Amino acid sequence: MKNTLFYGLLSVILFLLIGSIGNLYADPASQAPVIKVRTERPDSLYTAGETIRFTIQFIQNDRIIAGKVLKYLISGDGGLNEEGELQTTEQPYVIKTEMYRPGIVTCTVTGRDEAAGKPVTGAWGAGIDVDKITPGMPMPDDLDSFWQKAKAELAAVPIQVMDKQEIPFPEYVSAEVRKQYEDKGVKLYDIKIACAGGMPVSGYLSLPGTMKKGQCPGLVRYTAAPGHIARPEYALDFAAAGGIGLSINAHGHENGRDQKYIEEFCKTMGPWFGPDPQKIYVRGMALRALRAVQYIKSLPEWNGHDLTVTGGSMGGGQALLAAALDKDISLCEATVPAFCDWAGGLKQQRSGWPGALARPEDIKAAAYYDPVNLCKYIKAPTIMITGFIDPLCASSGHYAVYNRLTCPKLIVHNPGGGHSGELYNPTEDIAKIKRFRAEQKAALMEKRSVGSR
Repeated sequence: MKNTLFYGLLSVILFLLIGSIGNLYADPASQAPVIKVRTERPDSLYTAGETIRFTIQFIQNDRIIAGKVLKYLISGDGGLNEEGELQTTEQPYVIKTEMYRPGIVTCTVTGRDEAAGKPVTGAWGAGIDVDKITPGMPMPDDLDSFWQKAKAELAAVPIQVMDKQEIPFPEYVSAEVRKQYEDKGVKLYDIKIACAGGMPVSGYLSLPGTMKKGQCPGLVRYTAAPGHIARPEYALDFAAAGGIGLSINAHGHENGRDQKYIEEFCKTMGPWFGPDPQKIYVRGMALRALRAVQYIKSLPEWNGHDLTVTGGSMGGGQALLAAALDKDISLCEATVPAFCDWAGGLKQQRSGWPGALARPEDIKAAAYYDPVNLCKYIKAPTIMITGFIDPLCASSGHYAVYNRLTCPKLIVHNPGGGHSGELYNPTEDIAKIKRFRAEQKAALMEKRSVGSR
């Protein structure tokens, strides 16, 4: 009996030991490889003419793999374009380059996961004299009068609710969060607000359970491209905290409709750009961005001083437009914003989404709506988040806007960040953003206090 027990235990021990040894010598291809690209500087910021050193490693199972043949492409503003092939070593492979003007440089490295038969890509970016980046988009001489007329056109349309229907919370809201909303008496509405430009403001309004005159802060959340589906949770969360939240779609059409409806609507959309500034598509979007803010301000429960506009990508572009067009905005937060420097190509810089403009007549018309020009009107503290390897909304355009801002401002960059708006050092960056918000709120309260004396 004892021998049987002994040999049974021994068999189990040997089985576990063999399994552990097997893991130590597992096939390196058992985990997907990663190409790690970095610069030797944590912030990846340089001055013109400095040598930029990109380091490349091919990593698999937490081990640096030597002997891998990879291709690299270094590209950047000013027409920088260098490509070649390298073979990895046990030490980080170093590629050197320089840029002699302000701008963004990216290093993209490609290889292959032989086991999976799939390509592998890694990328990183560097900023050169980013505080000196200027836009390619020209400034219209009549920008002030243009927007005076546009605002007058909007003012001719009363701030009127065309439709407002209370709706249930979205099904994807968890039971726990749903209960929190219910306990606080939060309400959600599908709302449409009259606006100039051919389409209404359309989105989701959320109100807190307890509303007193002059007591509630306000927030407008703008929707990222393609902009058809406003997300009510942004408004709901703000209302649960005691504020008035409004999350709008970018186009003014009905909310909650199916894909077929959206496809049919897209057929009716006008051109994004063209020679007539009165007819390009972004005009209506800008007017709706402003009208959404005006609606919040029209509510007697708004406290008269706290009004945030926020969004990512195309939503970030709309937030910048709203902050430029309304002096009562108290905070603007734009994450990887679109629309920034549509004419960047004139300075050999990547242009902002939705596209590089080349025809002079298109550039002239779009200049009235480009945040690189409108940002001169922004007085609200502004936070921008940018990613150096963003393939859609170029960092060059973000800095072109940021460098022209005269308001309190903060920009947070991620050298390896794409279009998702992810942060490079989340703990440090979030702390930096919170500190900026707190400082600006304190400054606003002090200003109000002085003004009331």
